[in-house]
Amino acid sequence: MIWTGGALATPPLSVAEYASQSDLAATLLGQMGIGHSDFKFSRDIFDTTLPKFGYYVFNDGFGIVDPHGTTVWDNTTGEWLSHGNDLGDYGKAILQTTYDEIGAM
Repeated sequence: MIWTGGALATPPLSVAEYASQSDLAATLLGQMGIGHSDFKFSRDIFDTTLPKFGYYVFNDGFGIVDPHGTTVWDNTTGEWLSHGNDLGDYGKAILQTTYDEIGAM
């Protein structure tokens, strides 16, 4: 992502944090000093107290990546693919919470 324009008061900056597209809401609102607690699946990537990871889903599974590696659940094969981290249970919890949230709508 590239942010440009007069809204940026600092010189060019590169942020190499792991994040997901769902984190855009909290990050942008946080930069504007606006609360973002309504976005329960969003994290402000500039908040140093939060874990840094990216979570994604695809047709038959999900993945979670952090500075230590990647874990992917492939529902087609019924297998975990892990390289460097063991965040499968964390990814399952996010998926279940998302499913419950959507099911409640």
